[in-house]
Amino acid sequence: MAIDVRPITEDQYAEYAAKRTNAFGGDARPERLVFRPGMVDLERCFAAYEDGVMAGTAAAFTYRMGTPGGDVRCAGVTGVTVQSTHRRRGILTAMMRTQLEQARDLGEPVAALWASESVIYGRFGYGVASEQYETTIERAHSAIAATPAKGRCRLLTREEAEQALPPLWEAERARRPGMMTRSEGWWRMRIFDDAEWDRGGLSANRYALYEEDGRALGYARYRVKADYDDQHLPTGRLRVEELFGLTRQAQVGLWTYVFGVDLIRTIEAFIRPADDLVPWILADRRRLRRIPVDSVWLRLVDIPAAFAARRARAEGRVVVEAQDSFLPWAGGRFAIEAEGGELRAKPTTESAQLTMDTTALASLYLGGFPASLLALAGHIEGDPRQLAVADAILGWPVAPWSPEIF
Repeated sequence: MAIDVRPITEDQYAEYAAKRTNAFGGDARPERLVFRPGMVDLERCFAAYEDGVMAGTAAAFTYRMGTPGGDVRCAGVTGVTVQSTHRRRGILTAMMRTQLEQARDLGEPVAALWASESVIYGRFGYGVASEQYETTIERAHSAIAATPAKGRCRLLTREEAEQALPPLWEAERARRPGMMTRSEGWWRMRIFDDAEWDRGGLSANRYALYEEDGRALGYARYRVKADYDDQHLPTGRLRVEELFGLTRQAQVGLWTYVFGVDLIRTIEAFIRPADDLVPWILADRRRLRRIPVDSVWLRLVDIPAAFAARRARAEGRVVVEAQDSFLPWAGGRFAIEAEGGELRAKPTTESAQLTMDTTALASLYLGGFPASLLALAGHIEGDPRQLAVADAILGWPVAPWSPEIF
C-alpha cells in the first residue's frame, strides 16, 4: 500500500504527539499534546500515513552544531517512531529519506540524532560520532585530590540563571564539537520552565554558578531527591543534568561543590564527555563507575559543505571513496585537503586511497574516533599510510560531547 509522508498541521499535532509518546513507552499526558512554538517548526514534523492512518512520526530541530574549530547547520532528528501495527512496511525508510532530502534542501550539511536502539540508523547512513559516559559515585568516596579552586560557587534564582547560563553554554559550544545551539524558546521551555511532570520524581532545577573575581566561568544544573533509610540516615540522590567549566579551576570548583551537597549518598551524571576531568581529580578513581554509551549519531548530507565547516588539526591530503547506498547523491570520491588549518573535501576522479561508507566518514567527522581504529574494525579499507594521514588531519584534542538528549 502507498505510504504518504508529509508535514503535519497544528490541528494534527495532538494525534502526532500522542502516537510519538506512546511509541516511546510514555503516557500521552495533556501537557505533551500541546504544540509549543519556539521548539520545533511544524514543517519539520513529518507524519507517515498508510490508508489515511497516521503510522509514523519524525521531526527535526533546526540547530547549529559545534565542529572541530567551527560550527555547521544541523538537522537535529528527534521523535522517530513507527506504530507497532505498521512495522516492516517501509515506513521508516520513507520518513528517513524525506527528512534527509529536506535537510539537503534547507542547506543543512549534516543531520544528527540520539538512537533509542543502536541497530536502527546505520542503514540510513548514520554513524556513531561520539561516545559519552554514564557516571556514578558514592559521596563518601568522592574526595578530590586536585588543588582547590580559587573561585566560589553560588546558587542562582531562575531569573539570575536566565541571564548567566546561555552565554556560558555558547562559550563551551565554541570549543566543543557536538554541542548544539539553544534558541530562546528552548532555554525557556526545556530548561527554565522545568515542568514537574518532566523531572523524573526529582526536585526542580538547582543552578550553581562558579565565579572568580566576579567573572562567571561555569555552571552546574542539577536535581536532588531526598530520602532516608530505616535508621534515618540520609540516602539522597543528586543527578547532574549538565556541568562544565571553561577552565580547569572552574571544573574542579563545580565538582567540589556538587560532591559536597548535604544529605546526598549518590551522585549521578549520565551524559559526560570522554575527556571528562572527574576521574583525574578523584583521590580514589576506582570508586567512580563509568559506563560508555554511544551518544550522537551523525549523517553527512553534503560532504564538501560539512568539511568546510570544520578545521583540520594537521596538514595533509587523502583521497576518500565515500559509498552511500541509501542516498547515492550524498556519496562520492573526494580529495580531503588540509592546509593552514582550513579543510576542504573536493570531488575528484583520482584513485581512492581509502574506501568506506559515508557511515564511517560520519564517525570521523567530529574528531572523536581515529580512522585507524575504524580500519581495524573493518569499516575502512586502504593504504595504512593514508590512515595515518587521515588520523592527523581529522583528529581533534577536545572530545565531542552533546550534554543533552534531543
